[in-house]
Parts: sequence; structure tokens; C-alpha cells
Amino acid sequence: MKTLKIAIVAALICGYWGCAGTPAPVASEDFYKVGAKTPLFNGEDLEYWEKTYYYNGDVAVKDSVLYLEKGAYLSGLTWQGPLIRMNYEIELDAMRTEGHDFFVGLTVPYGSSYFSLILGGWGGRVMGISSVDDWDASENETADWYPFENNEWYHVRLRVVPDSIKAWLDGRNIVNLCTVDRKISIRLDIEESLPMGIATCWTSAAYKNFYLTRLK
Repeated sequence: MKTLKIAIVAALICGYWGCAGTPAPVASEDFYKVGAKTPLFNGEDLEYWEKTYYYNGDVAVKDSVLYLEKGAYLSGLTWQGPLIRMNYEIELDAMRTEGHDFFVGLTVPYGSSYFSLILGGWGGRVMGISSVDDWDASENETADWYPFENNEWYHVRLRVVPDSIKAWLDGRNIVNLCTVDRKISIRLDIEESLPMGIATCWTSAAYKNFYLTRLK
């Protein structure tokens, strides 16, 4: 009986203040200040992230860099913290360290739906949005090609607003999609990344300087 009482008290304390390794719930408007860059990765540990239920490779944090090792197919991390569904920008530095497929599969909310920004897919060069009107990044008008090199950092910026999705690679606009009357969705095989996550395909990658800015 005494052990049961201790367990109940501990559960109540965890639920109220949050226990070590499990951040206490925070309202999104308190977590993301308008116009401020909010770190999604603290450079020290996974904090609000957890391994996605894929055939994952190992995950490690070293020298303020997040390393995601390739798995049997997809590897990924899923965000467990507060969520912004519209009017935001995400930016990060990303690098493919090994492999030949996408090293950025950034899945994010778009209102009540979701989509993925893909960099380096379909043999290592394709970039675009999956999916638009049920067409993958390699098949819709956002598709483009870039000679991504392993062990080279790329700066990525993604903007999500009600009438458009835009993305930049090293400052160059690579996606400028008008979303009015378009169906925005994800591929079923990336569903475990919901509601927000980062994934790779047969590829190891590294990430740093990972931020979200809530727009007015």
C-alpha cells in the first residue's frame, strides 16, 4: 500500500511539473513568440524529439550537431513539442553524410493537413513538395534537381502561409507553390513523421541550427 501511495504521488508530481527527460506541456503561443527564432533542437539532447517508428538507424548528438544514421529504409525523428499549423518558417542546416537518397524529409503541418519538403530524393538529386494533388515531389510542378554532395552543409528555409508554400536552398528560392484550390498531403510511407518530423531514406544525415519562427 505504501509503495502504491508513493507511485501515485510521483505520478501527480510528474503530471504537474514534468519529470526529467519529459518536458512539461507548453502552450504553442507561449513556446513560439511571434517574430522570434525558437530552437527546435537545443544542441545538447533530443528533448522534444523521439525516434520515429521506422527501421531506424542510430541517433546521436555531438558538438551541437544532430546525427541520424541510415536504417533499412527510412530513419527519422518525430517532434513531440508544441505545434504551429500555419504562418511559420522553419530553417536548418542539413548535410548528407552517407547514402544516395533524400537527407531532408521535413514533414510539417499545413493547417489540418501535412506535407513533406524533400531534398535529395530519387537517386540523390530531386527536391520538391510531397504531395501536391496526390503527386509526389518528383512528379508535380515543385520538382527540381540539384547536385547535392555528401559531407557538405546546405541551409534550408521553409515558409508555410495560408495561400502558399515557399522554400529556399542556400538563399535560392526553390519552391514557390500557390496552394489555393490545391490538395496538400503526404505519402503514406512517411505517416509516422506526423505531426512534424525529419526523416532520411537509405541515408545518414546531420542537422544543426534548427529553428521555427512564428509569423504574424
